[in-house]
Amino acid sequence: MVYILLVIGLSLVFLGLYMIQEEKKTRSRTFKDFVVAEERDNSDYINLLASNQDLIRKVNNLDKRLGQLQEGCEDIREILGLLREESPTVENGEKETDIVYGDLEKRVEKMLRANMTVDEIATALNIGKGEVLLLKNLLVK
Repeated sequence: MVYILLVIGLSLVFLGLYMIQEEKKTRSRTFKDFVVAEERDNSDYINLLASNQDLIRKVNNLDKRLGQLQEGCEDIREILGLLREESPTVENGEKETDIVYGDLEKRVEKMLRANMTVDEIATALNIGKGEVLLLKNLLVK
C-alpha cells in the first residue's frame, strides 16, 4: 500500500512539473505575441515620427524659400521706387544734362543687383547703354 501511494505521489509530482512547463510555454508564447504586437505598434509610431520629421524639414525649406521671395519683393520695391523717382527728363526736346552721377551710380548698382539687363537699366533711367556699361565696369572695380 505504501508503494502505491508513493507511485501515485511521484506521478502527481511529475504531472505537476509537466503542467508547469506547459503553462510556461503558453505564457511565453502569449508574451512573445504581445511583444510582436507592441513592436508593430512601435513601428507605426516610428513611421509617424519619421513622417513628422520629413514634414518639419519641408516646412523649414518652404520658410527659407518664402524668406528669399520676400527679399526679392523688397528688391523689386526698391527698383520700383527708383523708377518712380525723378529720372532725367526731356525738356524742350533735349535730354537733361544735369545728371547727378553719384545718385545714378547707386541706382545702376541696385538695378544690377536685381539682375536687370543693361538695356532695361538704360531705358528705365533714360540714359545711354554706354553710360550704363561704364558705370557697371566702374562698380565692378
